[in-house]
This record gives sequence, C-alpha cells and structure tokens, in this order.
Amino acid sequence: MVSTVGVLAQCLQRITAESRGWLVPLALGGNEVAATVRLMTSSTVYLSVGPDDVVLSLHPPRQDLPIPRSPTSIHLGEWGFVSDLYAGAPARLSHGDLSISTRGGDITCSLTEAPVWRPYRNQTGQEFESAVVANALEELAPIQEARHRLGSRVDKLVCVLMDSRKSLVRSATGELQTAIDALVGFGPGLTPSGDDVLVGCLLGLTRWGYPEAPLSAFRAAIVDRLRADNATTFVGRHVLAHACVGVGHEAIENLLQTPGDHDFVGFQSAISQLLGVGATSGADTLLGLRAALHVLDPDGAVPSRRNEKDSR
Repeated sequence: MVSTVGVLAQCLQRITAESRGWLVPLALGGNEVAATVRLMTSSTVYLSVGPDDVVLSLHPPRQDLPIPRSPTSIHLGEWGFVSDLYAGAPARLSHGDLSISTRGGDITCSLTEAPVWRPYRNQTGQEFESAVVANALEELAPIQEARHRLGSRVDKLVCVLMDSRKSLVRSATGELQTAIDALVGFGPGLTPSGDDVLVGCLLGLTRWGYPEAPLSAFRAAIVDRLRADNATTFVGRHVLAHACVGVGHEAIENLLQTPGDHDFVGFQSAISQLLGVGATSGADTLLGLRAALHVLDPDGAVPSRRNEKDSR
C-alpha cells in the first residue's frame, strides 16, 4: 500500500507537467505492464495494474451511464464484451493500448483516444462560511442515517483531529491510529462506510486549510493501517490511496469546488450528485466532510481555500 500511494503521487507529478489525465502516463510508460481483472459490476470493471496494484476502472460510454469519474477511470466506447469477462482474466497495458483476455478472445482499446479527466480545477481561494455548509449537510436525512451508523467512531476521530490542530504536532500512533483503525474497512460494500468517511474528512481537511503537520500524521496513520492485507476491500484501498494524494472522484471534487454560501443552488446540486453514489457511499463521504468542517472551526468560518498549487 505504501508503494501504491507513492506510485499515485508520481503519476500526479507527471500529470501536472503534461496537463493530461492519469491514464496516459500510466499507459505510455513504454514497457508492457501486466494487469488482472479483479471485480465486475453492471457498471464497472476493476483491474489491478502492475506490481503496486494501482486500480484502473472501466465503465460504459458516459452518455449511457453518467457515473462519477475517478482519476484512474475510463469510459469505453464499447461495453458488450463485458459479458465475456471473468474475474482473474489477464490484461496488459502497452504503448497506450489496453488488451484484455475474454472468453470470446482478446479485445484491445486505445487509452490515448479515450477522454481523460483531470481532477484539479482552478480554485478561487475565496472564503466561505462553514456554518452555511455545515447546516446544509446536517439537515439531510441520509447524513443523519450515516451518523446513526457511524456516530461514535466519527466523533472519536473529530476529537483527536481537533486536539491535533491545537497542538500542531501529532504522532501517527496512539489515539489517532486507534480512531482511524476503527473506521478503515468498517461496514459492508465495495467501499466500506468507514473508508468513505475518511475520504471525505481527509479531502475536506486537505482543501480547507488543516495544518500540514497533523495532516501528514493523518495520512500516515491511514497508510499504516492499510499495511495489513485485510484492512479493507480492494476498492476501499483504492479510494483511500487517492485521498492520501489529495484527490477524490468527480462527485466529491464537484462539491469541493462549489462554495455553498455563494452558489447554494450549485451546492445543493453537487450534494445530490454525491448522494447518488453507491447505496451509502455518498452520504458517508458527506458525513466525513461534515466532520472536517467541525474539526476546522466548530463555530465560525473555515479559512480561505487553498489554491490549486497549495492543495497538491
């Protein structure tokens, strides 16, 4: 897992220089990279790529199913081959092409011709009132249900992170590690509820100005927990790795880019989009964002957003 976070961070540095998406640097390394089909749903095929198990997710054409994009996802022009796929099927990335073995034979698609998604956008850096955003989140029934399922675990994390902010230094052991261990892998689903909470909380703190020393400790504690093979699911490990390098999927990014007090209609639309992700993933992620707001300033405004350069 530590190496996976490192690989994602290196990809991010290359993308910054090339102004492209995540997939092209991954596919154009020159050497052939082995991959394996790991999981399949009606809308997603998850592949494990290379020795570091970086996840590549495949989806139907975007106009057919406008699901949120992630930094390592691609919407293919053809989806009929999926019925011939099977878990464990070998695949490979080479010179911009992805080839997958299916029961009906090998299929090949070009990643260089597919649209890519770059998660970062220009951020205005403008201040916003955390109370406006927090109250909007607090009143939503799905978030109240998430609190019912996860409240004590989230409250413990919030308390530890608030203490970390005051002292500005926190070891990735002790109370912080205990709070994170209680959330990683907790709950059912492809992405357990505890993982979604951590993703929302970590991304909120990263974008909204949590001090760097305790933020680094927060990331390190997540990475430390993920050293265990059975810490969480394959997909849960994937989304936590992305959060540790500062990015989320499209629905999270859209919400983080929308100041709720200046564009309340847009903010409500972004909330609705995120709530539509998974059975409970969206609500659990929003609970994590609500926790981040409480950590940063329980009573007033969150400090100015970091600009794009700082948030990286």
